[in-house]
Amino acid sequence: MLSRLDYSSPRRSDITAHDTRSTMKTTLKLLLAAVVIVSFVEAIDKETFFKLTLFDGLEKKHDVGSLIAFMTTSSRLYLRTVAKFISLCVQTLPNDLRELKWMRAKLDDMALLLTDDKIVKSLVKFLSGTTIPANNDVYEGDIRYWKNITETGFELTNTLSDALDKIKNNKAVLPLFRTKKYYREGIKKADKDFKMISTYISYLDTMSSIVQRTLERFDVYIRKFDVTGTRGFYVWSTDTLMDVQNTLDYYRREFSKWSSDYLRMTLEGKLPHGEFNERSQPLYEDIQNIIVLLHRLESGMVTLTRGFILRSAKDEKKHIETLAKDQWNIVEW
Repeated sequence: MLSRLDYSSPRRSDITAHDTRSTMKTTLKLLLAAVVIVSFVEAIDKETFFKLTLFDGLEKKHDVGSLIAFMTTSSRLYLRTVAKFISLCVQTLPNDLRELKWMRAKLDDMALLLTDDKIVKSLVKFLSGTTIPANNDVYEGDIRYWKNITETGFELTNTLSDALDKIKNNKAVLPLFRTKKYYREGIKKADKDFKMISTYISYLDTMSSIVQRTLERFDVYIRKFDVTGTRGFYVWSTDTLMDVQNTLDYYRREFSKWSSDYLRMTLEGKLPHGEFNERSQPLYEDIQNIIVLLHRLESGMVTLTRGFILRSAKDEKKHIETLAKDQWNIVEW
């Protein structure tokens, strides 16, 4: 049950009760988001990143012990990086309409969920029960796939660093678009802006699906390890990971619902249109590229667990753009 993680059950239909926050908690979350946004993350070289994730040890030793150490460290880094990125995405949306407030709230919930230490702790406990000797060799193909995934993670980290650097040096303005005062009469003038905004929101929706599926694939991979120990020990770890996936899926569906309402009501003239900030175009492109890289990470995990072929960077971007367009087929693209 989700109560283990102190997250409300996705089975609950009362969304207001699910997301009730105290004033103090809301204030702390806003302060946390502000700290995340203004913090500067220095770009690093590939060799340093390989050491940071412990992939250098896995590449050198090719054994199970190194693989477990790498998976534990890299998964923690992945969760923190994605949480930081989602916190950035929260700040890219305006906060002046009910639908936008709820979209921000769902992204905020996703970021907080991914920072829960229970996720990595459950992974560590699960893998510590493996019956496979630490000095056993790891399949060469797995190491090759993990290297591709780690290289994508390196590229993602530096792209996020560039995005945060733009904000720190006032080269981008947040939010990415602002709400105008006109309604239906401004639809023609706002048409170009609406297409950019709807495309951006569809990227955010796709991103939340990508993160959830990546966690699912990681869960599938670690279950390849034979584990021992008490039944309760095993169940706690696996149930915790499953609960995180279910809760993340709930937040994703709620974000999709509110974003769909926002776009539909904007087209119908029931909500004021948004105007995209041209100064933030480079940041907008960085965020899109990060989401493409997140999808490449997911593709890498699919390759690892199913044997699919990794796409090239160009094909990956084309694929995710198709996903985004299919998600919101409400305007002429």
